Amino acid sequence: MRPSRGRILFRAKEIGGTPEHVLAWKGVGRKFQNPGVLNGLTVLENLVVATRRRKGLLTSLGPGLSAEEWEVLESTLGLVGLQDKRYVKAAALSHGERQRLELAMVLSTGAELVLLDEPTAGLTRSETEAVADLLNRLRGAKTVVVVEHDMNFVGKLAASVTVLHLGKVLREGTFEEVRQDPKVRAVYLGRAYA
Repeated sequence: MRPSRGRILFRAKEIGGTPEHVLAWKGVGRKFQNPGVLNGLTVLENLVVATRRRKGLLTSLGPGLSAEEWEVLESTLGLVGLQDKRYVKAAALSHGERQRLELAMVLSTGAELVLLDEPTAGLTRSETEAVADLLNRLRGAKTVVVVEHDMNFVGKLAASVTVLHLGKVLREGTFEEVRQDPKVRAVYLGRAYA
């Protein structure tokens, strides 16, 4: 992540331009719009790979996960609702389950800052509700930044909303403040709705 202007701070330290693997070690996790899971592995194996990846290559080659790490994996499986699918290959999961698996992979790394790019893309209404519920349960435990165009979803979870237009901040505030703002309405719904 390299800003075109300004700085990116995490824990009061500059991280702009830091390689992604270093960001992961520092506690930043990212989930992209399309699930990046390992199809040939089971749900549990995907989580083990994600957990070990944060440790670095040399540490990953050592002995298996500690009892504490297994507890985190089990807890994460429960959190995302995949505990009954732990031995199912990722390729056999529905799109929504794959989205939740990738979120579980990010969480299993111990990331404190979780960056999500359109986490509800391609999900059904009930799957979207489940993701909103999951993210609300993370509130207070993790800092979550979501890039999302589904405003119903945003309204269910956002404590603070920032609307960007042409690379600049158009409006910041609560969901309701942003939703009612005439400039936001004009830009995203057209002048007739402003």
